[in-house]
Amino acid sequence: MSLKIKITIGFLISAAIIGLLFIFQYKNFLAIKHEISYLEEADTIRSKSLQLRRHEMNYFLAGPVGSSKESEEVMRYLDELAGILDGLPSSGGDLAGKMKKAIGEYRGAFGRILSLHTRILAELNDLNRQHPDVSRLSPLLEIAVYERPADCVNYLQQILGVPPETRIIKDLQGLSLEISHLRIAGETILMAAKEIDKGARVRIDRDIEMNWYAVFLFFPFFLAVGAGTLLIIGNNVVSRLKLLGRMVERAENEGFSPGLTPKNIRGDDEVGQLIRQFDHLKEELSKREAELSERQNELLQSKKLAAIGTLASGIAHELNNPLNNIYLSAQVMRREAGEKCHPFIHEVVEDIFGQALRVKGIVSDLLEFAREKEPQFRPVELNELVGRAYDLVRKIVSAEGIGFHVASEEEKIWLSADPERLERVFLNLFSNAIDAMGSKGELSVRIWKESDWVQVEISDTGRGIRQEDLDKIFDPFFTSKGKGTGLGLAIVFATIKKHHGQITVQSEVGKGTTFFIKLPAGNLEK
Repeated sequence: MSLKIKITIGFLISAAIIGLLFIFQYKNFLAIKHEISYLEEADTIRSKSLQLRRHEMNYFLAGPVGSSKESEEVMRYLDELAGILDGLPSSGGDLAGKMKKAIGEYRGAFGRILSLHTRILAELNDLNRQHPDVSRLSPLLEIAVYERPADCVNYLQQILGVPPETRIIKDLQGLSLEISHLRIAGETILMAAKEIDKGARVRIDRDIEMNWYAVFLFFPFFLAVGAGTLLIIGNNVVSRLKLLGRMVERAENEGFSPGLTPKNIRGDDEVGQLIRQFDHLKEELSKREAELSERQNELLQSKKLAAIGTLASGIAHELNNPLNNIYLSAQVMRREAGEKCHPFIHEVVEDIFGQALRVKGIVSDLLEFAREKEPQFRPVELNELVGRAYDLVRKIVSAEGIGFHVASEEEKIWLSADPERLERVFLNLFSNAIDAMGSKGELSVRIWKESDWVQVEISDTGRGIRQEDLDKIFDPFFTSKGKGTGLGLAIVFATIKKHHGQITVQSEVGKGTTFFIKLPAGNLEK
């Protein structure tokens, strides 16, 4: 599809965006309809609040005769108001919560008033029996209890001489207080209902006003933005395509070097996708190149080890028989020489015997290096194996001034390995580390699991390895020490590879060396 067609499609999309404006207007009209429904609810709340106050007034005016019916109406309107508020949309906000609280207070106060009225009427009957001359005023007192409880208190105290601590006096005083609370809660309900109604009307007016603004102001704005965006996108696409062409030419001449793609020309359109694919291709090719180089090095190392192993195996087997004869002969000579022999002969025999032992060790290393036997895999607990290997090293070499630390993220870390060969790996690495540190230093091991791999980090504070020697330390017979065969790290490398793992090293002269071992964890349950 040509760029011109894409720009035309972009213009049509802009026109579609303008059409979306009308959809927005339709949704806005639906919102207005919703607000009108809310307004109806608000008007119902206000109307029922007024009815509630009317029945409250009728309750107090009706007295003992009609108060029962009016109290039922009051409770009915309270229930209806509470039900409406529970179904009110979230736009009711704090006013709805305030009104619910006021309804709760009103319901509580009205319930207490009902209880007090019942109790006071019973207490008036008791009072009539105590003061028969007042029985003719009993109907008036009962009416006054509903309308003016405070006047009843004055009458009972001043005319009848009822003591202030009498139960009926306290109940009448409490009734007067509850009526005050009821009327305050009633006023709060009315005010909240009016505010809810007012807020609904304000929101409807605002939505209608916003609707007109959207129609008459934002429609031309969207047209201008659509046309401007179309021009900007067109120019941007062309400029990025030109830059992409130059990038491809540069990649052809210079290769896929890092930082080839400028960040400021990327995007989410087709050109952006093309650039991301170009970036991905560049990164993949760089990774493949690095992996290929690493595989080539590993293949070269493996071939080198195989060739040297074959040679070492042949030499070791050829040397083994005569070496055994020399060793046995040296033992016989040392035994036969006895104490009467000349000291010089004793010294020569001991030297032959010692050198034979040394050569036997070298031959043993050669046979170990050349061995082609595959590892015997079985479950191994790595933390225990590391500790056991260090204990063995301490029995062989002096490590009194060496601090040894093991940090493992789990108490037990299992993997599938050949325990004898893996132990030999740690023996070699620990021995080299102790030798590099001399009489004082810190040897630390850190073990953790990462996805399906077990990671082991072995660090020392020894003399370190020169940078020019780092690429050769795993080569057979390479050693920077004045002693040894140079086969230890070669055996370590071969063992880790046969365990399908990886081993790398980092070192700085004077600061120490760190070996990184990565082994497959397997799926073992213990």
